[in-house]
Amino acid sequence: MEGSSSEPVQDQREQTGGYKTPSAQKIASGTPFTTKAIAFILVCGYLLCTVYPPVAKQLALIPDKTLPSVWNLGTAGFLEMNIVNLVFDVICLLHLGQAVEPYWGGAEFFKFLLVVNVCVGTATFLVLYVLYLASADEYYLYTRCWGFQGAIAGLCVAVRQLLPEETLLLVGPAPLRPQGRLYLSLYVTATLLLCISSDAEHHHIGLYLFVIFGAYFGWLYLRFFQATANGDGSGDGSSDFGFETLFPQPVQPVISRFGDASYQVFCMPAVPTHTQAAVPITPALLPSGSQASLNTPLEAPSPYDDERRKELSARGARLLEERLARKGSGMSLSSKSKKDLAKKEISVEASDIP
Repeated sequence: MEGSSSEPVQDQREQTGGYKTPSAQKIASGTPFTTKAIAFILVCGYLLCTVYPPVAKQLALIPDKTLPSVWNLGTAGFLEMNIVNLVFDVICLLHLGQAVEPYWGGAEFFKFLLVVNVCVGTATFLVLYVLYLASADEYYLYTRCWGFQGAIAGLCVAVRQLLPEETLLLVGPAPLRPQGRLYLSLYVTATLLLCISSDAEHHHIGLYLFVIFGAYFGWLYLRFFQATANGDGSGDGSSDFGFETLFPQPVQPVISRFGDASYQVFCMPAVPTHTQAAVPITPALLPSGSQASLNTPLEAPSPYDDERRKELSARGARLLEERLARKGSGMSLSSKSKKDLAKKEISVEASDIP
């Protein structure tokens, strides 16, 4: 059924393992259930903090309280305590979720947001703690960070992957409606302008980190870990989904280093042995049809080994003939005897051949 169904669009997924774009009618027919449920959670969190403010200390990310209250690594990303930010977050969630959730289904959509928020909270905690140790500024230890900005940045990455050329915004003049591939750049730019206009105030550090880490971990999950639709692999290894492609051309050479570092960590294949690969290679970055060959033992000798053996055998035969000639032996050896002696001559030389 169309509308609020959270079932993935099974019959329209790509055969290559990715997710196929649902029809425009499917996207525009209504907001999916999981998207509305998460929006409801954001509103309830705001109301709870408004009615009972002390609860914010338990749900927001405060580095000094994180180690005993580790749950705030995840809850901070679903908490909003400013009405303006809440309205903006809910509008963005409904707009982006309406486009993304029909691809994945409700379970995968919620899983993506949860993973992104937990990773954003963890990375932000580590950065703030390191800044405190480096500067001895207690602000970094006691600051409170919260907001749905990291999840929005991650959803912008998902739109970039799924609908790069689509115009999702249906209001305003048509020439001013951005394509999906521009969402992340516009969001990061707007955040940067907000920080500059407020003179880069100290308390905006949580906003900086949430947006930056949200974009990075959203891409990281989609690039390497999200299960494909047909279940035979994980991640999106397409060349046009590198981390640098999420940003404008002038900054891509610098940003590509982060994507390269991620590839080295998560997808660098080990050098295979003569029998099999030392470790499994990530299927997302392999061409179809080549994955089955990774687990197949390589029993046949290589052409190089065959040529090497023939060369040593011929060399042994020549050495035997020369030795017999020097001794002046007039005896003629049978072909079988020559082969036996040749094998003895080259046994030492051939001992290093696998």
